[in-house]
Amino acid sequence: MKMKKVFLILTFALGIIVFYFSPAYSAAINKTGMSLFVSEGCITCHRINGIGGTAGPNLSNIGSKRSFTWIKEQISHPSRHFMLGTGFTQNNKTYVVMMPSFQPIPPSKINALAEYLESLKGATKQQKLTGKQLFISEHCIACHTINGAGGTAGPNLSNIGSKKSLAWIKEQIMYPAGHYISHHKVKISGKIYYVIMPAHPRMSPLKVNKIASYLKSLK
Repeated sequence: MKMKKVFLILTFALGIIVFYFSPAYSAAINKTGMSLFVSEGCITCHRINGIGGTAGPNLSNIGSKRSFTWIKEQISHPSRHFMLGTGFTQNNKTYVVMMPSFQPIPPSKINALAEYLESLKGATKQQKLTGKQLFISEHCIACHTINGAGGTAGPNLSNIGSKKSLAWIKEQIMYPAGHYISHHKVKISGKIYYVIMPAHPRMSPLKVNKIASYLKSLK
């Protein structure tokens, strides 16, 4: 009985270790970190792959320049790296240091943020981006939420694939006026929205197909 208990404990521990080093764990951390980057306001001052503010440095490839430890300290104690109110130059651009300390954020959130940022090694070429990545880089996420991450100015798209056809989604991306009248109110899933979605007639067919296919997959 004792040996069986020990075996079960070892099996459970091994399962945790395997998951910790698995792609699923990395994906979960990245998803959590990405959501925190938005919800904690980091995106207001910092840009990642074309999305975000410009008051602070672009973080698209921060992981290739800074260590996980450095990033964690920058989040919780930024004054240890840069003096508040002073200026510094990075990539030929001068910034005024105004980043606040995020020390009150729980360690688990700081770790998730740091792991996400440390994973950023550089912007991916547009033609190699997946539909999900294009949804972010083309700013769709600014107005639409998917699984808890994104804006709320437009409808939640977490299960759009179970409601609309691929053709409908493509047309909505390119010519939304075909479905909704711009600058008018519309009721979707019991919520009132003000129609502000722009048309994307010049978006390449490849991008439209990738984004539409990704959205269609959301059930």
